[in-house]
Amino acid sequence: MAQLINCPDCTKQLQVPEDLLGTLVQCPACRQTFIAAMPAPPSNPGPAPVPEEPPPPRDDDRRDYDDDRPIRLPLRPERMPGKVQAIGIMSLIGGIFAILVAIGLGAGTIGKCCLWPGIYYSLVFGIIAIVRASAILGARGHMEKLPTGLAIMHMVNIINGDVPNLVLGIIIMVFCNDEEVRGYMAK
Repeated sequence: MAQLINCPDCTKQLQVPEDLLGTLVQCPACRQTFIAAMPAPPSNPGPAPVPEEPPPPRDDDRRDYDDDRPIRLPLRPERMPGKVQAIGIMSLIGGIFAILVAIGLGAGTIGKCCLWPGIYYSLVFGIIAIVRASAILGARGHMEKLPTGLAIMHMVNIINGDVPNLVLGIIIMVFCNDEEVRGYMAK
């Protein structure tokens, strides 16, 4: 049987199935995450109100009831696996190094007609890698997708002669295939 609870942020009333009580859920209206808990009993005990069941949907009623249900989110594991930390650190170092490569290549082409287009790739990749690494190493790292695309971007930066990022990309790709990493991060 579903319990009625209020979102602590927007106070929208949500129907939460009993199997979701005590787990981390997300309000579909405001996207606030919170632990679904039983509502506290009123301080003035009186006759218990009889919960009203919503009427069954009619055939002509096209309302999607899934929109009112909270979204179940996985609870954060107690400890981040070492390989996930390594992926985050390698991506952070690779992003910083890619920005340094872009600056070096840009400084080497000052006064020339055209800049090497790989400079722009290296700069954009460096920024993306730093942002993704920060997210992976953050408190919600377990909700991040596997960074296989980021690993490919590391490897593609070889167009600028960036061998360290090629190596980091290969190692990150290998770590992404590890069962512990796949179990920790979102698919």
